[in-house]
Amino acid sequence: GLVALVLCTNALFIGLETDLGLLGDGTPNWMGLQADAGILGAGTGEQALEGELREGLRADTVLKEGLEEKVNQRFHRDVDFEGDLSLETGTSALKSGAYTAAEFVFVAFFTLEFLLRLCDSGCSGCSGFCGDPWSKFDFGLVVLGWADLGFPFLLLSGDEASSTALLLLSVLRLSRAFRVLRLFRVLPELRAMARGCASAFTTVLWVGAVLLILNFLLATLLTSLVGQNAHHWGDRAEEVRTWFGSIGRSMETLFSIMTLSGWDDIASVMTAVIPPTVVGLFILVYIMLCFFAMLSLLTGMVHATLAGSEKRQEIHRLNEVEDLRASFADALTSLFSSTDLTKSGWLSRP
Repeated sequence: GLVALVLCTNALFIGLETDLGLLGDGTPNWMGLQADAGILGAGTGEQALEGELREGLRADTVLKEGLEEKVNQRFHRDVDFEGDLSLETGTSALKSGAYTAAEFVFVAFFTLEFLLRLCDSGCSGCSGFCGDPWSKFDFGLVVLGWADLGFPFLLLSGDEASSTALLLLSVLRLSRAFRVLRLFRVLPELRAMARGCASAFTTVLWVGAVLLILNFLLATLLTSLVGQNAHHWGDRAEEVRTWFGSIGRSMETLFSIMTLSGWDDIASVMTAVIPPTVVGLFILVYIMLCFFAMLSLLTGMVHATLAGSEKRQEIHRLNEVEDLRASFADALTSLFSSTDLTKSGWLSRP
């Protein structure tokens, strides 16, 4: 529970850093955060946040101007701190290399958790900690986390960072997002859902194959009967060719109709030549068959797969409990047998 809570908190920080442009190789900005705040309807909070950020930018400008004046006077150099390191304009010289203090806390927590799991499970044997794929994934995330924190210090200690080094730094920062996948480890419900979805993927592929065959058949008919006779639509002929001029365009149009997108515009154009009853009946049957029927079929098959996966997981858990009980009973029987010196099958007090 605690690990899941920390992972969710870390995900919030990752989202904030992403909106502020701190994870990529671009320049820091708050446009993404402003857009997300607008989506959430946080108008007042957005204005307050933007005001605080602008106040920080003004303070940053004043600090750099004073530092620039002192450095130029002392070393007789012409250094333009504000021009080369402007947070507000985001020049090309400014790269995203910042990290929050909270990142140290998260990496330290995940490292401590990894060490505790290592001490609890052990490394020996195929069934030990090192034999678990999740353990290797956790170890990789911990290593990437410390590399993410240590790499900027290597850049600062050397000469000007190359584009390759900055790209590597960006990749290390983006690797933080993979920590969210650890929720599938710490939450059994999510893990069961993921296994069920993986098992149902084959079913989804077969349903997609059925839709592809049906759409290919209909696309062939529509291209031959409608697209190649687009001149009957007069001024709308080019629009009809865009929809049904080839197999690919016809299948793309059918897919749009299947997802209930733009079917009304297509129907209004088709009724100029084809009787409205025929057009309406075709679209109605197609949507009912390819959207509602296939969606219901897919939902039922995925549900059956998930239920079967959950049942198998429950059986596996019960078998593990039974194996543990049998192992304990065997160990207890062996202990009692070793103390039964008379081999009478009874134990008595001395």
